[in-house]
Amino acid sequence: MKINYIKQALSEVFSKKKYLIMSLILSLAIFILFIVLNNLPMFASALKINLALMPAVLSNAIWLIYSVKGPFLFGLIILISLLAGLNLSLLIYKFKLAVPSSDKGSAIGFAGIFGGALSSGCSACTLPLISILGISGSLAVLPLKGEEFTILAILLLLVSLHITSKSISKKTCEVRLINKKKTRK
Repeated sequence: MKINYIKQALSEVFSKKKYLIMSLILSLAIFILFIVLNNLPMFASALKINLALMPAVLSNAIWLIYSVKGPFLFGLIILISLLAGLNLSLLIYKFKLAVPSSDKGSAIGFAGIFGGALSSGCSACTLPLISILGISGSLAVLPLKGEEFTILAILLLLVSLHITSKSISKKTCEVRLINKKKTRK
């Protein structure tokens, strides 16, 4: 990965303060979304009781995940949220400029965000979310007990950041021409 593209794109995009603020707000929203998705039954119960309980339930859910995961893995959840917010703000900037490019960066970024959602809670909290994919029982046999999703999410978000930054920096896209030989009958 060439860091030059990323530095150039970040300085271009964040020279406009609204994109920096957007990135921070998106990161915070994604972090809260990860927490809510991984503790959905708890939030649903609190919502039925009283909406005013939500801030306390959110702070308790954050503390619970921090306690279960530990500072390092909790830091990785924050990193995923920051990378996702950064990627989304870069994509919004790119689309507002109408820089033509492939959608590889977008697709990879969203895959990374989804992977982050899968890995942002404790195993018990994440089970309802990942059971949709039919992989909940298989996490126990993985060497890192499911933290592979966290590592994969970070890698996908970094690749997406590189691809998106490159398209912003170059302001062009690569066009592949297919050479078709015409046959005459």
